[in-house]
Amino acid sequence: MTAADTLIRRVDRSMKALIPPSLRVAKRALGAWQQCEPELHLLPRLVVPGAAALDVGANGGVYAWHMARFTGTVVAFEPNPAHAAFLARAFGPRVRVEAVALSDRDGEAVLRVPLARFEDGRATIEAGNDLGQ
Repeated sequence: MTAADTLIRRVDRSMKALIPPSLRVAKRALGAWQQCEPELHLLPRLVVPGAAALDVGANGGVYAWHMARFTGTVVAFEPNPAHAAFLARAFGPRVRVEAVALSDRDGEAVLRVPLARFEDGRATIEAGNDLGQ
């Protein structure tokens, strides 16, 4: 990485700090809608107004943001502590954020997160998952 690349990354991080988390999630969610992520367009038919909606592996909050448009109660489960903290700041009381991983088994697990930039959404608690490497 060159010195210019390092400077650009620092400026990019500094600029993000100036934009409220709620706007960052909204931008991400609207961008995903406009890029025609097909599952998002099914949400109005799948989410029951007044019923609870669950976002399992909430990551950046795109699905939680859209589900909150269609129902009053959204619970987002996100095991990555940094993502969960960001989502809690972004949504406030509008979405309940649980900083846990969900599994079909009781117990504790290690969350393995890829180190590559923009790959942290592929984190897993499955020991046998090689994370695509």
